[in-house]
Amino acid sequence: MMATNQFLFTAVNNILSGGNSDIAIEGGGSRSSAGINNNLYRDLFAEFGDRNTFGLEGRTYFNLSTWRSACHCDGSSKLVTSAQTAAFSSTTLADGVETVSASDAVNTSVTTTDAAADRTLQELAIIGVGNGLNLSDIATGELAGLAFDKNGAPRPTSGPWNVGPF
Repeated sequence: MMATNQFLFTAVNNILSGGNSDIAIEGGGSRSSAGINNNLYRDLFAEFGDRNTFGLEGRTYFNLSTWRSACHCDGSSKLVTSAQTAAFSSTTLADGVETVSASDAVNTSVTTTDAAADRTLQELAIIGVGNGLNLSDIATGELAGLAFDKNGAPRPTSGPWNVGPF
C-alpha cells in the first residue's frame, strides 16, 4: 500500500503482503483519527531479507517496533511469516524459477472465494480474529459497506472486528 501526499489517510484492518513494501507513506499529508492500525503485515525481512517492509518519508524499516516508533502508529498490528500462515506462499517450478501464487497477492477487496472453502483465507481469518478496529462509527454513507463482511454478514456494532474481509 502506497500513500503519497494523502490527507486524512486511513489504513486499518488490512492484510498487506509486499510489493515494494507492505506499506509506504510519502510526500507528507495527514492521517485520519483512525490512522494506521490493526493491520496484518507480511514479514518481508524474515521471508526474503528485504529491509523495505515499511516506508516513511524516504526511510525504510523492517522491524515492526522501529516502524511504530517512527510513524507513531500500528500499535495493534501484527507482522506474520509464511510459517504462521500459508497465505504468503510461493511455488518453485522444476526449473528453479519461483512464481508468486495467487494467494501471495491476496487482495481482500476482490477475493471471491468463501473462507470456508479456501485454506489460505481460513488461516488469515484465524490470525485476524478479534484483532481489527471496530469501524461502526464511520460505517455510514459511502462507507456503509464496512458494516458488513464480504459475505454480507453484519459486523458487530461493539467490540473488535476481524482483520480482512471476514
